[in-house]
Formats: sequence, C-alpha cells, structure tokens
Amino acid sequence: MIESRYMAAVAVGVLAAIAVGCGGDAGSGWSPTMENPPPAKFEYVGKDTSVFDMKDDDVVVAVNGAVLTKGELLLRSKQIAWALGRTQGLKEQLRNQMQTELSRSRIQSFVDNEVLKQKSREEGLVAEADIRKAAEEAIDSFAKTYRIAKSKIDVEFPGGRDAIRREAEDTRWARAYLDRHDVKGVVVTDEAVSNILADVAAENAAVTASNRTIRAKLEDIRRKIVSGEATFEEMAKKFSEDVVHGEDGYWGVFRRSDLPENQELFSLEIGEVSEIMNDGVSYFIVKMLNHDYAERNADGKTTKPETIELAHIELVQEELTVPAEGPEGIKADVQRQMDEQAVRESIEALKTTRNVVYPNGTNFWDRGEKNQ
Repeated sequence: MIESRYMAAVAVGVLAAIAVGCGGDAGSGWSPTMENPPPAKFEYVGKDTSVFDMKDDDVVVAVNGAVLTKGELLLRSKQIAWALGRTQGLKEQLRNQMQTELSRSRIQSFVDNEVLKQKSREEGLVAEADIRKAAEEAIDSFAKTYRIAKSKIDVEFPGGRDAIRREAEDTRWARAYLDRHDVKGVVVTDEAVSNILADVAAENAAVTASNRTIRAKLEDIRRKIVSGEATFEEMAKKFSEDVVHGEDGYWGVFRRSDLPENQELFSLEIGEVSEIMNDGVSYFIVKMLNHDYAERNADGKTTKPETIELAHIELVQEELTVPAEGPEGIKADVQRQMDEQAVRESIEALKTTRNVVYPNGTNFWDRGEKNQ
C-alpha cells in the first residue's frame, strides 16, 4: 500500500515541529506503528489492558525504568491535534486519520528513542551544552513554523515549551548515537534505480488500464440509471464503494462552500444524474435529490443559505505509483529507505541490551477508533 505523498509531507511537518521521534529529521520515518509489536523476549506483566481503560498515571511501557504513561500518551495526541489544526488545507477526515496514526506510533517511537538515548548517554556522546542548545533551537524553530510568539507557546501548545525542550533533548541524544556509529544502509546503485523505473512504469501501465475498466463500469451503471433500466438507489446499494455513507447512496446536504471544487453540481435539476466525475481518488456520479435556494431579506442579506441534497455512487480507483522527480530523486528516496532499515536493525539489536516492560500488555487499542 502506497501512502499518500500529501499525507506523508504534512506528517513530516507536524512531527518536525514538535520534535517527535528520534533523529532530529522527522522525515526519517523509521519509527514503526503498532502493527509491528515488540518481540516476544520482552517482558509482559499482568493482563492485557486497553489504553482507554488505564488511568493517566498508569505505565504503558518502561525502558530500563524510564516510563511512558497514559497521561503522556494523551498529551502527545493533543500536541498532534494542535499541530494538525494549524495545517492549512487539511480535510477533517484526513486530519482525524493522521492524528490517530501519529498518536498510536508514539509507544514504539518512545521505546526506540529511549533505547538510543540511553546508549548515547552511556557512551557520553553529547555535551550538556549541546543538549541545551538543541532544546532552545527547537523552540525557535517551533515558533517560526507555527508563527507563534515564544511567550505564547506555554499558553497555546499542550505541554508548552518544556515539552518541546524534552523532545528536542531526547532527539539530540538519540541522533548522536546514530551519527557516531554511522548507521547507514546498503548503497543504492544506478542499476537498481533503472530497475525501479522499469517496475514503476509497468505498474503504472497496469493501474491505468485497471482505472479505465473502473470508469467503464461506472459509465454502464449511469447508462442503466438514465435509461430507467435500474434506479439510482439499486445501483448504489449494489456497486457503490463509499463505506462512510448509507448504502442507498445518500451523500448529504451541502452549501456551496462545502463543495468548492464541484460547483457544477448546483446546476443539476432535481432527479438529474451528473456525468462521471473524478477527484483523484475515485470515480463517482451524483444525483440531485433536492435544491433549496438562498433567501434574502429586504436589505439583501442572506437569511437562509442555498443548499443541495445529494446522493452518489463511488468507485474507488487504483493509485498510481508516482516516484520522486527524476532518477536522482528516486535514488535518494530508496537510499533513505535503506538507511531507515539499517536504523531499524540497529535499534532492534540495542533492545536486547535493555529491559523493556509492558506492565499492562500490548493490546493497546481494543476499544475502537472513536475513543482515540
């Protein structure tokens, strides 16, 4: 599954700004999600308890005595929500998805960071003056990124400047270990890049062909609806891949401001079905269910906004593999992935020298997405 580049780019910005993860460069991306559980050799104490059932001071994980509590996990979630809330152009559904994923990755990123930090401290790799400098630079960077006065960070940002300092200090210690031991992956060759380009071209050709078939399927669905051979509701129930709204295709009521890129829908007649549309994620057709026009008073002020009620049928398209621009960009991307793998392996080896304990087990998220 290929992650949306837009989502990845925003995530990098959010994580960089709050100094999360290990290594100073939040784009390094090597902190695993909870789909990668800790090895069985780690110690588990007691029954599996969901994070949602823990108290704020309950320990989620401890690394040689350094602990991450539920309260600290919740604080990180609030910090991520704060940062995402200041990211322009981010749709609510994507914002919620990112908050959940980034918040949940915190448990393993804490373990990884702590392992590297402790090893770095044992080897005395950073002077305390450098640690303090990194902390203050992180605050300056945060203030610049979010255009917020440093004096207001304590008021507006969950955890304030102290939280940023702690993260920056931990990050500096962890990065020092990777730099000192020169943890790098296998060098990517030009031949490997050429093979990747060939594979990408083949994959994209197959995806393009598949998407033509998907569009043709929707064209046939629309033809049957328009000809009266089938109803919109029947086709929606049978074919629509929208997993959020009702199976009869009902979409909702919208103002013009809700559909900035689909203003043409306001021109449909009641009962009319649109031509095939595409938003880069799916092909879809829309049916006008109702149209309430705006009402104004004698002064010309709007007393009731214009709204339309819509149903739709959506068929999700396959995503093209879009490599970085040019061979050099691809080479850099693949080299980054090789380096990430090397870091991952280095951390796993270091973990065998630490006492990592999950007092409440590792079944952290068994209460559902809505509680996150």
